[in-house]
Amino acid sequence: VAFLCAMLCVRPGVAPSVLTFVPKFVFAGLLINQGWVLVQNFFLAPCFRPPRVLTAPESFIVIVILVVFVARGMLAGLSVGAQCCVLLFAVKSHDFGVFKYHASLTSVR
Repeated sequence: VAFLCAMLCVRPGVAPSVLTFVPKFVFAGLLINQGWVLVQNFFLAPCFRPPRVLTAPESFIVIVILVVFVARGMLAGLSVGAQCCVLLFAVKSHDFGVFKYHASLTSVR
């Protein structure tokens, strides 16, 4: 399987002809394996070791992306995830005091 993946990455022009000979369960196995690794790294591993990999808001964003991805599709999940990440960045940058000076229309010429 690793050899097939390497060949598809090295020679993308061969991909359509090679993909017709690969059984569907091989691709399903690759997707299931990748999904299981992500679940282990981001959901199970933080429960068993003291330093958390993701904070609570970040875990919430991952769950929101997953739910929107399943309900509406990949593009909607990515766009909602990007919006949530921008919102989280704005909140965290405000908490850390990144912006020292506030400007309004009265102070700008």
